[in-house]
Amino acid sequence: MRILCYGDSNTWGAVPSTINDRFDENIRFPKVLNKLLGEGWDVAEEGLRARTVACDDIKEPKGNRNGAKFFAQCVFSHDPIDYIILMLGTNDLKFKFNKTCKDLAQNLKIHYIDFLREKMANYLIVCPKIIIVAPCIIDETKFEGFDGATEKSKEFNLYYKRLAELENCYFVSNECLEHGSDGVHLTSQSHKKLAKEIYKLIEEIDRED
Repeated sequence: MRILCYGDSNTWGAVPSTINDRFDENIRFPKVLNKLLGEGWDVAEEGLRARTVACDDIKEPKGNRNGAKFFAQCVFSHDPIDYIILMLGTNDLKFKFNKTCKDLAQNLKIHYIDFLREKMANYLIVCPKIIIVAPCIIDETKFEGFDGATEKSKEFNLYYKRLAELENCYFVSNECLEHGSDGVHLTSQSHKKLAKEIYKLIEEIDRED
């Protein structure tokens, strides 16, 4: 059984208030999830710092952070995949992009869910189940460029849960998530809590199947 975790710096495991520091494998939620699931499971980490849902953001030398433009290649490279965990949207709430959580949910539907099921599925060994995770609420006062993001990010749960319900996906709320000192990146405890929430959800899904 394989899980693909597709996200931004919080999937990558960025340590709050640092430039290049990354939590180790005992903390990052994909690796903790892999340990909880145990033998027979492979959880792939595909986190890129500053990745967006669908906003073009050129950051050299690593290129465009638009997650929609790399999604297909990433999925095909890990095929077969049983679950895809999507946790994106934080970076799209930067002031320069002028997006809302409603916009982000619509972009997740078009560029990820619909694209996967309508364009990619026939070419995949397995069409994965999708788990949508709502990113944590942002503190715009602690991270430059996120003016107005605090109030906007409070709607992650509303629109992402609604999207999951409408599109027959699974949903994990951000109630267990807290940002660290920089107002954006998850604390070590939040990584562990998120892994446990996803683990419980997968256990429920597998029992139903």
